[in-house]
Amino acid sequence: MIDDFAKRYDSKWLYPKFSEQPGILKRGFVDLLRDHSVRPLELEPGTVVSIPERKRIKLVPLQNGVAKKANGNGSQSSLVVETVRPGYVDRNGSRDVIIRKAEGVVS
Repeated sequence: MIDDFAKRYDSKWLYPKFSEQPGILKRGFVDLLRDHSVRPLELEPGTVVSIPERKRIKLVPLQNGVAKKANGNGSQSSLVVETVRPGYVDRNGSRDVIIRKAEGVVS
């Protein structure tokens, strides 16, 4: 919800007195989560989406609808283009618990 709120009021032109406040609120919220072993999950552009990574992200379709390209051996590989919304992972002992999957655009 904070991510949507921050994106909504991101424009310094439309909201000059308010545009920085959602970012400050989000940083404070992320710091609070870190204090409780929760980490944001964002994938770097160009990351190959493996099966373990696929379980941690929600795929968002490309804007222009371009299909995946086959690699040299005829199979399709998915690469992260961008992370639209970060996910959150709770470190529970020796395992990670996904609180929210990251939303990512893949090609």
